[in-house]
Amino acid sequence: MQNNLFYVKISVMSALIKVKNLQLKYIPGSEISLEIERGQIVGITGKNGSGKSLLAAYLSGLIRPEKMGEIIIEGLDPFHTVDLPKIHKKVSIALQNPQDGIVFGHVRRDVIFGPENLGLDRDTILKRTEGLLKKFNVFHTRHKDYSNLSGGERQRAYLTAIFAMKPEIIILDEPFSMQDRDERDELIRWTVKTAKKYGQTLIVVSHDSDYFNLFDKIYTLKKGRIAGNLEEHGELGEEEGLSLSSDEGGVFFGNSTNIYSINENVTLYEYPGDDPTDESLIRFENVTFDYSGNSILSDFSFDFKRGRLYRLSGPTGSGKTTILSLMNGTKKIKAGSIYVKENKIPQKGKNGWQGIETENRYNYINSIRRNAGLVTQFPEDTLFENTVLLDVMYGPLRMGISKDDAGKKAREALHMVGLEKMKWDMDPFKLSGGEKRCAAIAGILAMGPDILLMDEPFSGLDREKTEKIQKMIHEYIEKGHTVIITGH
Repeated sequence: MQNNLFYVKISVMSALIKVKNLQLKYIPGSEISLEIERGQIVGITGKNGSGKSLLAAYLSGLIRPEKMGEIIIEGLDPFHTVDLPKIHKKVSIALQNPQDGIVFGHVRRDVIFGPENLGLDRDTILKRTEGLLKKFNVFHTRHKDYSNLSGGERQRAYLTAIFAMKPEIIILDEPFSMQDRDERDELIRWTVKTAKKYGQTLIVVSHDSDYFNLFDKIYTLKKGRIAGNLEEHGELGEEEGLSLSSDEGGVFFGNSTNIYSINENVTLYEYPGDDPTDESLIRFENVTFDYSGNSILSDFSFDFKRGRLYRLSGPTGSGKTTILSLMNGTKKIKAGSIYVKENKIPQKGKNGWQGIETENRYNYINSIRRNAGLVTQFPEDTLFENTVLLDVMYGPLRMGISKDDAGKKAREALHMVGLEKMKWDMDPFKLSGGEKRCAAIAGILAMGPDILLMDEPFSGLDREKTEKIQKMIHEYIEKGHTVIITGH
């Protein structure tokens, strides 16, 4: 009698990435274990400071684990320095601040650098990079320096350099935080579709819950630990995670009373507080300005008055940041005049500021900038002291305020932006991206400017931090100050 043999094929899927009992630096009590399969689209979310960016840095090999076997990436262990170069060929990461990942200042040179290192031929490099530059809508910037791009353009050009290498594993940390809603929608969907097409594993760190339905798996972090693992789209709730998904980072200031057209792309919205006045704090008189060949302002006149919020809205590259920079003399106008509390911002000449004696130049310009405090689009770049508290105290101390009073102003400002007291004695560079932004905002607030200029203030912030900054802005206006922000 012939035996019938039945063979059962058992398929065991080995995870591409295995993390076991990983302790994140700078987060006491943290411990993470997770697995990611090849070709999965994975989301990582959580509040600011929960460890998202730190985990991304570990998974990319930017930070080495403390022990062997805590992270295994396709059989490679980043604990061993011999494995790190192999991991870096497989994994590419887009950092939250594009400036931290840019190798060359020139866009085209930076974009082709990665494919060149992979040994690709010239024709392949040109075809691939030019196609991606067009897809990310930065082809027009290819011959420019990153310093001449808007924040949104800089972010898209940086992402072009990441995708040009076609890595096996792509890690994106808040990759579209500086894009308007339509751009974000298109780019995240293209990113997921492209990753699936080439069998790439995609890991996206994001607060934006609008896109969770595109992910195969979502890990939610809380204080350096996995707080949730959603295999499909679902509501995370405010406890874990977090995100605001509406335009302007979910910030809503009510209906504007006046709407003005600044140029063909930028619109100015005016929101009065409870007690606005007609006092002009910043006045533009017949100002003309062009930047990188684009006309931003043409014979523009306008009064920004006390007790109001103004929002400059428009797509990336439309000139919002430039206009904000003109308001405290960071950029020089081509024609016309700008006054800050009736003090004229002088034009820059070959030998410095025109019309100001050398010995008075420093005090005059800095008095203008103290009245009109600017929080830049990348405020974390302005941090430099050894602790958060010392960094926030720096401005008041430079103003001649005593150390005790400077400390008091710094602590008040840190409370206003919602940065936890346990973070005040930390090195600011060990904060999360959102926490760095809050610390930098506090540094300007501590100086008590009459006019607060904020460039994309809600970028990269979770719900809690966004609502805290929103409340701070409302309170600032109600105290009789003026706030001018940019957004989409």
